[in-house]
Amino acid sequence: MSKVKSLVGMVTVGAKGQIVIPAEARRELGIEEGDKLVILRGKTAKTLVLLTHPEMDRLISKLGLTDDTL
Repeated sequence: MSKVKSLVGMVTVGAKGQIVIPAEARRELGIEEGDKLVILRGKTAKTLVLLTHPEMDRLISKLGLTDDTL
């Protein structure tokens, strides 16, 4: 079972499929306008995981993955 650190809010999906990340979460994660986020599907069909691009790079490096294995 996944461990959730904290709930920082809820979002609504708009007509164009867009969501707004709550300001508190953006501040805590250092997400600013124009930043790229990576969206991963979780273990369950209805789970999405958002990662900042630098965090995804760190994860790939930590796992020892290369362009050839991705």
